[in-house]
Amino acid sequence: MKKIIPITIILLLFTYSNCFAQLGLGGSIGRRDHVPQPRLIEPITDKVDLTGKDMLEFKWSPHEAKGMPGKYYDLRLYKGYEMVEGTLIFKKRLSGREYKVEVESDVFENGQVYTWSLRLGYRGGDKSVRSTQSFKIIK
Repeated sequence: MKKIIPITIILLLFTYSNCFAQLGLGGSIGRRDHVPQPRLIEPITDKVDLTGKDMLEFKWSPHEAKGMPGKYYDLRLYKGYEMVEGTLIFKKRLSGREYKVEVESDVFENGQVYTWSLRLGYRGGDKSVRSTQSFKIIK
């Protein structure tokens, strides 16, 4: 009986630690796979009709994480599919309490493709993988 108790305790500890690791609750918080990727809400279609509109609204789902204060969102808008400095046309860092941004429709050209990216970050430097979506403008 005395040998069964320590083995049972070891098995329980191993099982619980493995569950926590799979849920992302253990290990290094500095790894990107531990920071959830933002979920884009709009625009998420291939074509965006701006006919008669003054603004295009970008929206995403808020992320709630306990024990991870100081979050922010990094939103970037690129002309075309390439997400490089030369194609960057709009960039804004938003607090973790903001879930949408409006961009004037004058920024967009009819028939052109644009790509927006959103990244979730924390004060400690941890960042998520970017969520991205490309779309073509119709005016």
